[in-house]
Amino acid sequence: MSTDSACRLQVSLTVNTSPNIAKPFHLGHFRATVTGNFIRNVNEAMHHRVVAINYLGDWGTQFDILARAFQQYGSWDKMNVDPMRHLQEIYVRTNMEDKTSPNTATSNPVQSFSDSDRMAWWAKVRQITIDHLAETYARMNVHFTAFEYESDYVDAAKRLVDRLRARGLAVNDR
Repeated sequence: MSTDSACRLQVSLTVNTSPNIAKPFHLGHFRATVTGNFIRNVNEAMHHRVVAINYLGDWGTQFDILARAFQQYGSWDKMNVDPMRHLQEIYVRTNMEDKTSPNTATSNPVQSFSDSDRMAWWAKVRQITIDHLAETYARMNVHFTAFEYESDYVDAAKRLVDRLRARGLAVNDR
């Protein structure tokens, strides 16, 4: 591969991994991470500017499931020992219960969290996940330019939906 001046300087964007909050790094993330890191390394060898983003799914339905799971089955003692394992176990358990009994999800909303408590708990779980992922990425010698979070776009997404509805381009089908 030539890195001489005949190569035009380019900007390359890689979006790697895209894990979800409270879920451990798995084979699907590994493939995307290795591929994204390879693309980054090749482009950097070509002296291109690379922006490597890791996008964390930290909002939405999976968080509601996790909050209900922690309300029902969560243990701070287990969180202090192996938080990722505990969060995964209770998430899977609650998700399976929701699938086998569809009314469970709607009949058991999160009740023990005030909004501020829920947001503080979410921030703690998000940080636990970020710390877990940082250890994994360090072992893999993978580095990111930036971290983006699904929660960063909630307000903008709501505004977009409102604009689309106002123009008749989107409808609420529920």
